[in-house]
Amino acid sequence: MVTALSDLTGTRNPLDLATVALQETRSERLIRYELNWAYYRNQMYDADIIDAVSGKAARRATEQLYAKIKAMYNVCTFCVNIDAAAVLAPPVVVTSESPALEAAIVDVWKWSKLQSHLQRLLLWGATYGDCYLRLAAENTAQPRIVIHPPSEFDILVDPHNPETILRGELSYNFDQGERRHTYTMYVYPDRYETYLDDEPYSFIAGQPWQWPNTLGFVPVVPLRLIDFGEVYGASTFQEVLPQLDAVNELTSQVAEIVRMHADPILIARNIKAGDITKGETTKGETKILYLNRQGGADVEASLEFLEWAGGNLQYATQFVQDVKHDIEEVLPEWHIKRVREQSAPSGYSVSLQLSEMQMKIGSMRRNALEALHMIDAMAMVAMGKAKDLYDVPHDIALGTIMPRDRQLEQALAAADLAANAIDRAEYLRRQGYDSGEIEGPKGLLAKADAEREAQMLVGAAWPADNVPV
Repeated sequence: MVTALSDLTGTRNPLDLATVALQETRSERLIRYELNWAYYRNQMYDADIIDAVSGKAARRATEQLYAKIKAMYNVCTFCVNIDAAAVLAPPVVVTSESPALEAAIVDVWKWSKLQSHLQRLLLWGATYGDCYLRLAAENTAQPRIVIHPPSEFDILVDPHNPETILRGELSYNFDQGERRHTYTMYVYPDRYETYLDDEPYSFIAGQPWQWPNTLGFVPVVPLRLIDFGEVYGASTFQEVLPQLDAVNELTSQVAEIVRMHADPILIARNIKAGDITKGETTKGETKILYLNRQGGADVEASLEFLEWAGGNLQYATQFVQDVKHDIEEVLPEWHIKRVREQSAPSGYSVSLQLSEMQMKIGSMRRNALEALHMIDAMAMVAMGKAKDLYDVPHDIALGTIMPRDRQLEQALAAADLAANAIDRAEYLRRQGYDSGEIEGPKGLLAKADAEREAQMLVGAAWPADNVPV
């Protein structure tokens, strides 16, 4: 639950209460996380349909409207997976001007298995909007970087300075025998505390439930993959949530729709009750309304379905398809699919179509790299390799999965060379030559200069009136 400033100072006033009312409570946020995760896993309303119908009715639900609704949520899955692969594209390489510092950071990454867990970091960040990097330095001399989803972690920030974390809270449930327990660990700038079912409890033999934090800060870094300036981040499909909510309103009626189709109401015109004996029609759940009127033998008898209040299922499926199309238009990740479907797109066309996604990926990449840099700095301070969090100069180089326009790159490199912004060696490096001295840019330039000098000497050896044009 969000703690107001008045809770910290011990005072209460109407303004504080109004501020708290505008903030998202923890329970509301957990519900939002659960809903986003269901979107990503495409598990919306599975239990509702199973509980509501069975047998043929369940198959009908899967084959008709429900199948089309689930296909819409595949767009969310696709976008999250693309972002998780593109933001920190491998290979991820840590470098530093200090060999000792670089080796120490690389060791922490290896000890933490961080390279293999980066996908998890980005997947949770893209789905939930939030993720947490925690430096587990409380019980070992070798700290580890641990990744937590926001469903089991939370922070309390300083109201005056939101970048300062006053407390980190790790909490999750676990089963022991037939009982379910809750583990909680609070991390303060000066101490750690552990609880079992809200009671102080020591989980490590010989260690009390409360012990000092010698770092002097909370070793937690929140990652807001899409940062709107709030305490919590936004999901990568945040902008299409209104469309998803519209479909959710329709989906909430799916069970009733399926019931109406699995157990329809029939209108029997000019048929006496009891005259319908074929099969189980009169003994099953199907409801029959008998409408009889006076008439002779020539009055035609008929049996037809009663139109249900929700309208025809065809219109509902068309509505879902239209909303799915709108969602695909809004999410820039879906443009990759368009590019893939083109026969021979030009480099400029690809760059133009993916410009929105490149900007989005660039923003998320900056946020992710900032979080990784900060947790690395915390690890170095904990290991005594640095004096403070700003004394850890290092870089994290990334690969890319985005297509590049070679013609555009060459034109930019030529412009930089003409403006003397780069030398010839750098120009050749941008063209894809390696950095070797023999076959690389410098070797090629030395060879070209030697050939030019040789040609100039040959030209100077000719008589002045016989110099070839």
